[in-house]
Order: sequence, then C-alpha cells, then structure tokens
Amino acid sequence: MIKITQRYQGVDKPSHILSMTYQERTKGRIRVMSQDGTDFGLFLERGHPLKHGEHLASDDGVVIRVNAQPEDLTEAYCEDWDTFVKCCYHLGNRHVPIEIHALKLYMQQDSVLENMLQQLGMQTQPIQKGFHPEQGAYRHAH
Repeated sequence: MIKITQRYQGVDKPSHILSMTYQERTKGRIRVMSQDGTDFGLFLERGHPLKHGEHLASDDGVVIRVNAQPEDLTEAYCEDWDTFVKCCYHLGNRHVPIEIHALKLYMQQDSVLENMLQQLGMQTQPIQKGFHPEQGAYRHAH
C-alpha cells in the first residue's frame, strides 16, 4: 500500500487515477484502489473534502489524481427562482448536501426528499454523475 499524505500543487503528470464517490472524498483516512489496481492509503487532513481533478502525493513523490466517480443522484429542476429558492431552503434546513446550479440542483437519491421537492413544484429525475455539493458558508472561515 502506498501512503498518500499531502495535497499536491505541482504540475507533474499523475501516475495513478483514483475514482472516488463524494462520501469517499470526505474521508481523511481511507484505503482505496486506483484504476490500475494499485493500493493506496490516504492520510490527509480531515474536514477538507477532495475535489475532482485534485492532485495528491506520497512522501516519496508518487503523484495521483482524484476523479469524482459517477454515482446515482437525483437531478431536480424548475422554471422559476421562487420555487428553486424555497426548495434549496428546505433541503438546507435538513442539512442535505446539494450541488447547486441555475434553477437546477443535484442530491443523493432519497425518495422522501424527491417527493417533497415535487410537491413544492420541482421536477426530478435520476441521473448518474460525479457529485460536487456546496461546502458551506463557513468553509473558508479562520
């Protein structure tokens, strides 16, 4: 197992690719396997989810790239901002991780929440894509 201990800002081409779900990318300590079957142990600072395209490195110089693995999500969309804002408020009030775009959001599949969104006026459909939820208002506070 190759031990990965740091985020990497250099321009070196990665030697391995890790495809990880959102839940996996939130963990500071996790064992994962690259696309080529190489075993990695991540030992990173907790509380800072990995982003799609981010590079990591081992102490001995192995560079890897993190990709957001496609996962089963719900896409919810509507035609007006009043409905959209109301739905985002209700999801946020439940601390549901959501990825927000103009009049469209993505969340992990949950039939109860999908039903709530539909009742509030949004349309929903299943989709498979990498998940990139908002990190919160105090993410960059010191």
